[in-house]
Amino acid sequence: RHPDEPLLPLADRSFFYMRKNYGERFGPHAAERVKLITESEGFFENLPPIPGAIDAMRQLDAHPDLHVVICTAPLTQYHFVLREKYAWIEKHLGSSWIQRIVLTKDKTLVCGAVLVDDRPEVTGMLHPPPWTHVLFDQPYNRHLGKPRLRAWDASGVDQLLGMLLGSRHAAQQRALGFIPANKLAPSRDEAELARAEPRAGRA
Repeated sequence: RHPDEPLLPLADRSFFYMRKNYGERFGPHAAERVKLITESEGFFENLPPIPGAIDAMRQLDAHPDLHVVICTAPLTQYHFVLREKYAWIEKHLGSSWIQRIVLTKDKTLVCGAVLVDDRPEVTGMLHPPPWTHVLFDQPYNRHLGKPRLRAWDASGVDQLLGMLLGSRHAAQQRALGFIPANKLAPSRDEAELARAEPRAGRA
């Protein structure tokens, strides 16, 4: 769309927000250009799927013990993004998936076993959140030691199935009294201590 503007390769991106990446490398003008592009009509609707992601979603959804939903946070400038996210999902996954879209600015309020997200830190009202954060591998999140999904391929699907079914089994055992709750989630004091510990710097 803007062939005369500089392009920053994915491998050189150090931050989650594209605008910040371009601003740090090319200055405020480039950052503002990125903002205008991502907020423009057609941007989200025309994004290509990540290789393997559509087949992986269908494979996970076919498992009888799993319920898969799409949890997504809309931009604050919502004029196009809300409709286009729905349109993108309907186009690539089908109309039945429309009923399984969760739009929220705070993903910690969504119940689940696993959240796959490339954002380095997913924070909100609940700490810790009810799910395990699995990072979808990107250069800007490789400084973190969280569970990681490197690709939507057969190996990645098997990894997620193992985590999801393991979490479900653990929840069932906890309900029956076999696993103490404090072995599955940190206590309030432990959570506060973890928050206070210094984190590794960004690459």
